[in-house]
Amino acid sequence: MIDRGSIYTALYVLIKGTPGFAYVGKRLKFPQDQDEQPAMFLRRFDDEYLPRDRFNFPAKVILSAELIIYYKTNNKLEAPGDQLDVLIGLAEAQIAPQGSAEVQTLGGLVQRLWIEGTIKKDDGALTGQAGAIIPIKILTTS
Repeated sequence: MIDRGSIYTALYVLIKGTPGFAYVGKRLKFPQDQDEQPAMFLRRFDDEYLPRDRFNFPAKVILSAELIIYYKTNNKLEAPGDQLDVLIGLAEAQIAPQGSAEVQTLGGLVQRLWIEGTIKKDDGALTGQAGAIIPIKILTTS
């Protein structure tokens, strides 16, 4: 059985230490409802059980999550997308393998954690409210 709670708690503790964020949370809010910015939220969703034959036990499972980042500025001379890119880089560095490790394992809880897919961005050029969604994959076994 996969201990999803421990895995997502470890990921949350990891991202909570990301420098540059005024707020890190697990309960997503609309940008206009989040006063403390820059903000980052952890959102979890799908579990994908990989194909296996009858001799391939335990099952390999990919858990999916997203890091959602908000950045707001009222400065009309500032391009919010510039700071958004910095915040994305900080989040990437925080979840990257540390030291001599080749992969991020959340302290041995999972086989591997990585970013996979398109980082979706709204650079906030018209409104001053920028945002990004970073797709995270987590390989574990049942």
